[in-house]
Amino acid sequence: MSYSLAVRIAEEAARLYEVKALDDPNLKGKIYFNWGAAHADNLKGDLNQARVCYLSALHSFKSVNATDDVIRVNVRLGKVYLLQREYSAAEDIIHEVRSQTSGERIAMQVDYLEAQLKCSTGDYSRAIQIAEMGLERAKKLGAKEDQRRLAELLQKTLSKKGV
Repeated sequence: MSYSLAVRIAEEAARLYEVKALDDPNLKGKIYFNWGAAHADNLKGDLNQARVCYLSALHSFKSVNATDDVIRVNVRLGKVYLLQREYSAAEDIIHEVRSQTSGERIAMQVDYLEAQLKCSTGDYSRAIQIAEMGLERAKKLGAKEDQRRLAELLQKTLSKKGV
């Protein structure tokens, strides 16, 4: 229920942005980012709509050189591609983001996404390596929730590999 409320709020924000004829690409990017997240984070959400929203957010953030926001949107878009089994598109985003990333937190998030991708495509050895790298980053950052997610992914991948 909270997801549908979040979608409605984001739709209203986008409508108001257009009605008021605002010209703030950064604000527009944030509206579309959140709208996409409201779709993507819902297990029953509309991944195609999330993708459209993320692509709009990406366009807005790129127009104002909001590099950190571009990276965040790309990570989320990569996850949508992964869920839609568009593995080459997810891989492209991972490589693009890795080349732009200097911070450990984003690098850890990309590790998680790439490990998921490698697991999904059956490259279990590489998935394990990347998940272990991400887990180390999460520990250094004290990111408990990320540690939990990466440890679960690592266990899942190890069991798929038969280790």
